[in-house]
Amino acid sequence: QHQKKKLILTGILRLMNTITQAFPAVLISRLLRCIESNASPITSLKTVLMLITVLSTKMVLENAYFHNVVKCSTEVRGSLAGMIFDKSLRLPVGGTGGSTGN
Repeated sequence: QHQKKKLILTGILRLMNTITQAFPAVLISRLLRCIESNASPITSLKTVLMLITVLSTKMVLENAYFHNVVKCSTEVRGSLAGMIFDKSLRLPVGGTGGSTGN
């Protein structure tokens, strides 16, 4: 239950990252069209600045997403190890759990 917020945040970061995946290709195609059509340097410069901004945003989102994935997986792994350890402490000495093993 306490990891629900982290999982939701990770899902939102993944969605935002997926959405930003298409923008660099669109901006590069726009930049190439500007170059081919001999557009004003201001237009090309705006496109380049948008491309740098989108790529930087995409990088930050990807890093945040993968950081959250690693953090959540480490917490789950630790929780499982703790639960298995607690369960092993409750087993009887023979480890049969009350069955005769016949």
